[in-house]
Amino acid sequence: GHWFEWVRLIGAAYLIWMGVQMFRAKAALNPDGSARKPRGGFFLQGFLVAISNPKTLVFFGAFFPQFIAPQGNYTLQIVVMGLTAMVFAAMSDST
Repeated sequence: GHWFEWVRLIGAAYLIWMGVQMFRAKAALNPDGSARKPRGGFFLQGFLVAISNPKTLVFFGAFFPQFIAPQGNYTLQIVVMGLTAMVFAAMSDST
């Protein structure tokens, strides 16, 4: 219960901070409407967004343990499930 409250409050504070930063920003939109390439590339940006998303971390933290066989190799099982999730996410995002 307490952990969820902390995650929720930190997330709310982060969204408020982002909103204030957007209001204070003086940057203009690109005149041609194209997206600027982020530092490190789009893949790195997507990876950082995904790994820092608390909803994703909480979901996989609650979802994966249900399918871990106690007698098996934990690392291998996590890697297989993680790769499977990544493949399905890539297929979903690519369509």
